[in-house]
Amino acid sequence: MNHLDAEYDYVAIIDFLPEADRRRHQLAQKLMAYLAKNGVEQNCLTCRTRKGFLTALQWLAIESQKGKKFMLQFIGHGETNGLDMPDDAIASWRQVGALLSRVRPETISRSILNMTCCWGINAIKIADHLPLETCFFGVLGPGREISFTEGYKVNTKLYKKMFAGAPVNQIVAEINNEFGQRILYNITAAGYRKLRKEQH
Repeated sequence: MNHLDAEYDYVAIIDFLPEADRRRHQLAQKLMAYLAKNGVEQNCLTCRTRKGFLTALQWLAIESQKGKKFMLQFIGHGETNGLDMPDDAIASWRQVGALLSRVRPETISRSILNMTCCWGINAIKIADHLPLETCFFGVLGPGREISFTEGYKVNTKLYKKMFAGAPVNQIVAEINNEFGQRILYNITAAGYRKLRKEQH
């Protein structure tokens, strides 16, 4: 992932875990507490349906029109073709892209999408449905299924290293080394589009 020099007003967390998982693991709550402890502002939007999830993205688009800049973090269950919503619906990459396209270009083009979901790196496929100038900078996410414990550990390591000013490529390499396996991947939207073009 190329170097991104960006400052954010807050981390925008969208939590779309089923209620039972949310209550049992409290992943978003723990990460919000971790960010707050380190002086990082955060907004958490909790969604119980696909409609609620898409409404949360609409709210962020409105926030961006006010000049707000944010890093995006999705917490929930994912698969290769989209995101599993608590109401058993799927939010496809196309649907997610349609809402992200409403985020102000100056905001979305500097935003990293941090996927705390199984198979989260597949969110880069959202870039297939967005013009590059209105696409997020890049995606961070696992390339396999992850446990809630792994999700928390990956994110605390990720944010700690970000606070220290380390570049994303270095952060990903260090986290994978610390886990002793390749758990986290990263790719820019521009890099993904280039790869797709070379394949066709």
